[in-house]
Amino acid sequence: MSKSVISLAFLLVVVVLMVSTLLTSTTKGVNANTINILRGGQPQASSSSSGNHTLPGTFERILIVNFENQPLQLTLLHEYFNYVAYKVGALLGQYYAITHPSQPNYLCQIAGDYFGHNSDSNVNVNATTLVDLLEAKGLTWKSYQENYPKENSGTGSCFVGANYQKLYYRKHNPFMTFDNIRNNPNRCRNIVSGEQLDIDIASGKLPNVMYYTPNIDNDGHDTGLNYANDWLAKWLPVRLNNPNFMRGTLIFITFDEDDYLFENHIYAVVIGDMVKTGIEDRNTYNHYSLLRTIEENFQLGTLGRNDAKANSFTSCFKNQ
Repeated sequence: MSKSVISLAFLLVVVVLMVSTLLTSTTKGVNANTINILRGGQPQASSSSSGNHTLPGTFERILIVNFENQPLQLTLLHEYFNYVAYKVGALLGQYYAITHPSQPNYLCQIAGDYFGHNSDSNVNVNATTLVDLLEAKGLTWKSYQENYPKENSGTGSCFVGANYQKLYYRKHNPFMTFDNIRNNPNRCRNIVSGEQLDIDIASGKLPNVMYYTPNIDNDGHDTGLNYANDWLAKWLPVRLNNPNFMRGTLIFITFDEDDYLFENHIYAVVIGDMVKTGIEDRNTYNHYSLLRTIEENFQLGTLGRNDAKANSFTSCFKNQ
């Protein structure tokens, strides 16, 4: 073989090595799509949602829905509540309310205490809540209240009355109890009518914490479990069948209290793509656990009340 042929072969080897090195250094630190394109392939669909995946924890947002005054045992006798518990989500089988009547249990969910207020009367409390923890981290919240007055919905003026048209009730809207929410125009803008939820879903502008209260008919307070079961069977599937909404969303469905006959043992179910569907979590939880779970997920710290020592219900999540 002539020296010129050998020299040409050597030169080709050097060129191949240089190109390989260049491609390797170029693709360091870039994503799989870029590498695939560099190799002559097509871009691949991303597995990430359009939500904010930089947040710590298991879920990006939580939707909380409260029903009224029924124990776990009776609730599970109703077809759709049963179906959701065993086929759609995970049942928290040992979940308990804190006290009676309704209002103090709602306060416990967002403040870790009911501050001695064992009644459904309008009360005003000067204390910190989940709202303070969220806003300190730059996170967002809304209280969606069915039949909340439209002239107050999303404005800087909170409606402070005990009820509106005997469908919306302040005692089921715990945010209104706290002075630093009720008297703060910026925070009043986050207390809106229930129909705003669908508007926010459609726009893709959802807060990190969504607190949804059905009106006093839909939550079963004045109508009973059959009515509440049928309402949920119409209301929930619309949300479950929306992949953009469900991606990264944890839905938490519970009751405020029982009917005074079952030691406050109530229904509580979690639903979402992060949940171990079909299981029953037998750990003991209560309304303080809801608050604690939110605090841990978003790394908020605690309010230093009963939330600080409560169990979070993270054992029913797939990453546990």
